Order: sequence, then structure tokens, then C-alpha cells
Amino acid sequence: MDSKVVAREIKNEIWPLLRREGFTKFSSKTAWRHTPEQIHVVNYQSFNSYLAEGVGCTTFSFALNLGIFFRAIPFEYPVTKGPDPSLKPQEYHCHFHHRLLKNIEQLVLPRRDTWYVERDGSNLLQCLDDSRTAIEREGLPWFGRFKSLESVLALLMEQEMPEVYATRTSPARKRMIGYIARSLGRTDLADPLIAEAESKLKEITERVYSLVRSRKRK
Repeated sequence: MDSKVVAREIKNEIWPLLRREGFTKFSSKTAWRHTPEQIHVVNYQSFNSYLAEGVGCTTFSFALNLGIFFRAIPFEYPVTKGPDPSLKPQEYHCHFHHRLLKNIEQLVLPRRDTWYVERDGSNLLQCLDDSRTAIEREGLPWFGRFKSLESVLALLMEQEMPEVYATRTSPARKRMIGYIARSLGRTDLADPLIAEAESKLKEITERVYSLVRSRKRK
């Protein structure tokens, strides 16, 4: 078996469900759904040989990652080449993240965040069927939890969230709050937070560049 077989079966077994749910853009292992305010991402993460060895799985195994990219938040870094991430963001570009878990028992790989696919592909359809159930039961409702920008803003302001890597006091979190608040017309809240966050992020970037330059001179 090779990775093309995995991609083909994802296309046959998973993409029809997502098409019915409004996803319209697809690559071999990623699907996108565009709404006026958000872009939803479903990604079947594969593993190269190095990662597979570390996880204890085959290179045909997969993890299943979800992401939400908020259109109101400008992409943080300038795009110098390649596709614009704000149009078809990868899962790692997203502002909110979630990893689905398997429900089948796999003694060869007990960890629940990775579906173990045998080298001969004999259990590939079983794994994909279970992942489809995870998408239906948990993944799609997860996207629905954050449908309202008002509730997203409240959550970002009030509590730490497993979906967000940035802590409440970080400039990245304040930047997110600021731009979502601006999109809702809350300029009184948005403008000072955006200014503070952009200034701090610029300071951090300049510090990193300075450190890199000093190391190169050595």
C-alpha cells in the first residue's frame, strides 16, 4: 500500500459527508468550508517515517485535526510566496484548534489521538469509518459551538481555552480579541488592544531578528 491509496479512500469515504455539510474545497487530505465570518478546516494528518517512529505507528496512520480561521483577524505574517493562507488556511494557520479521538480499541497503539493503519492497509476502511463517526458526533458540533462571534469574543476574554494556544495575557490573544471586537463594532475595546498587541509583537519580532543577526556575526 502507499499514501495514494489512503488519499483515495479519504476522498471516497469522508469527503461526501463533508460536502453535504457545506465543505467545498478539498486537497488530498484537507477540506475547507467557507462561511462569511470563518473558514473551517478538517485535516487528516499523515506521518513521515521520523514522526511515525516517534509515535509508534506506520506512515499510513493518521491523526484528525480541526481548525477555525477567523476572517476578521489579518494573517500575522506577510505572504511573500505561495498561496494566501487567509483563503485556504492550513490547520496550523488557524486560530482555534481541536484534535479528534478514535473510539476503536487498537492494542498496537493505545493512544487515542492516532488511528493506526496496518502496513498492508487491511484495516484502513475500519479506521476511516471510525474517523467519520468522530467527525459526525464531535467534529461538526465543535464547529457549531463557535458559530457566533459574540460568544467567541466572550470566551476569549473570560477564560483559558484548550482550542487557543495563546494565553489570556499574551499579545497574540489580545490581537485576536481586538480584531474580533472590531468586526463587531466594539472599537472602544478593539483599538487599544490591537495597538498594544501589534506593538508587543513587533518588539518580539525585532528582538528575534536581532538575536539571529548577532549569531550570524559570530
